[in-house]
Amino acid sequence: MGNILIEKLRAICLLEADFNWWLKMTFARKMMSNIRRQDMIPMEQVATAGKATIDGTLMKQIDFFDKANTLHIIAGMDSVDAEQCYDAVNHAATSLGMQAYGMSLEQICLYLETMANMIYHLKTAFERDEQGFSGAMISYDPDGRALVPARPSLSYFNGLGQGSGGAPPAWQVVSSLMIGAYKRRGFGVWSRTAWSGL
Repeated sequence: MGNILIEKLRAICLLEADFNWWLKMTFARKMMSNIRRQDMIPMEQVATAGKATIDGTLMKQIDFFDKANTLHIIAGMDSVDAEQCYDAVNHAATSLGMQAYGMSLEQICLYLETMANMIYHLKTAFERDEQGFSGAMISYDPDGRALVPARPSLSYFNGLGQGSGGAPPAWQVVSSLMIGAYKRRGFGVWSRTAWSGL
């Protein structure tokens, strides 16, 4: 039996094939290979290509909670899955993060503006939504400057798009920056263990 709770459902984007291919080549291949080559992925981030995700993550969690319990330290661990993050990622943070990781503003704007202005038409087993909905209904003045969105409460909430080839690398960048921000504020655990690879 499938999920019948409407708030748990999310739309999967079926993007135009050439555009999705471009997203994969530009962000998943070019940007991510550059990030890996420069060793910019934090060690705390385990769900990325080339890392042993299951064994390493489990051992890190066991070690973390064992030390916290032994030393009587109040501690918590955050396990963030990208399952629902793609829909809620802020475009401004994504743009700044991708620029910091070496992507050109033109490439970033092409991706994020397309996602922001996309109009979705939901198709269910019953019918297709003819009106559609969008995260940004923006009007422009004659000089090309964006005016106040027609629906400001919904502006720029299309996220990165479930099914988009650019969403996983974009989330990689945003979550890496979040980890870095926590580290700069003094949060985090440095751990050396007897287990190899940790």
